[in-house]
Amino acid sequence: MSSSRIKRLRKLVIIVVIIGLFFSLGPTFLEALSCEDAFFECWLENMWLPDFAIVYCGTGYAFCKKYVESD
Repeated sequence: MSSSRIKRLRKLVIIVVIIGLFFSLGPTFLEALSCEDAFFECWLENMWLPDFAIVYCGTGYAFCKKYVESD
């Protein structure tokens, strides 16, 4: 790859990371009775970017099942 192509690719990656950080800054305030309800509410709130939502909401769901609803 040429040097100019690497520089353009680097700029593109930086822009994508900044845009991703910008969209992830908005906190989501959810209240739910169960982990499943919380996952569903989170999914509806973040439906605009499904790949992000499945990671973000899935991580929250796993945390909830492990630490909140553990018996």
